[in-house]
Amino acid sequence: GPSTTTSTTTSTGVTNNDTNGRTNCMTLQQANQSMTGLALWKHMPPRARELELRKAGGALRRQWTHLTSSKKNDDDEKHEEIVVQMVNRVLQVLEQPSNNDNEKKNDDDDDDDEDDSHDEDENENDDSDGINGEWVWIQRALELWIDWLSTPHTRLHLKSYLQSRHVGIRCRRAFYAWRRAGDTKGIRTFGKLVQTLELYLTFPVVIGQVSSTTSTTTLLKHVPWTPAQQASEYHGRIAMLQKLVHRHYALECPELLHAGVAHLASSSHNYLTKLVQESLSHDQLMDLCHRLRLLHSNDDNEDDDTPPLDRPDNLNEKE
Repeated sequence: GPSTTTSTTTSTGVTNNDTNGRTNCMTLQQANQSMTGLALWKHMPPRARELELRKAGGALRRQWTHLTSSKKNDDDEKHEEIVVQMVNRVLQVLEQPSNNDNEKKNDDDDDDDEDDSHDEDENENDDSDGINGEWVWIQRALELWIDWLSTPHTRLHLKSYLQSRHVGIRCRRAFYAWRRAGDTKGIRTFGKLVQTLELYLTFPVVIGQVSSTTSTTTLLKHVPWTPAQQASEYHGRIAMLQKLVHRHYALECPELLHAGVAHLASSSHNYLTKLVQESLSHDQLMDLCHRLRLLHSNDDNEDDDTPPLDRPDNLNEKE
């Protein structure tokens, strides 16, 4: 016969189904917070982590000191490794095209037999099928990161880690590389996900110190930005870009220097992108990304004094 479900009602009027649903939601929320907690910063470059601790203030630094000195964080470290391994795998797959091309060239030079060439053709077909499957997995991974970044509790520490790995800019570079390679399957969906991911990575998490009424401890509270604050941050980023272009590539980008910040901010995103891409070569664009700290040429060599992109207050400092 048809299956029937029964639910009992407690004295407070809450059914057992509602209680189980709330318990499952709390368990899922705790799992997400454990995977995106402060222990994730252990996998950040030391200099990037130190900058984040300076900006966050003393409360978060005390939490970090307690976390690193405590010996009861084995489970948390295992949870953090899930995110780290996911990011490593996504970046490894996205940055494969150039490596695969080099491997194919080496195989063509070394192998002269027809049987080997047939084997290579079969492997290439297998790789193409695998890439399509990996595209789906990458899209699901980006969707999960976007969901985490859209929630204050899971966004708090994950955003800094993803920025330290330059996930946004590396995904954007991979998007252009795959599109130039002619692989159009899933590229539009991937491009939209990258654009959404960059949107959540653009503006920093504002941490306000709020005194608790029940204790003397200081709590960390997520404070959303107003539209005026977002516009101010965006203008500061464009001003930082103009400053570095004026210092290093004044002759190559005269239009970018003479255009007003408000004009560049009010224009479409493609206008500023095309303006930079048409004026600078690939090597110059990479050098500019290094100076903006969008990418690191070497994680162990970070001795330049260029202010980071997400700190527009440094524009007023004397050079």
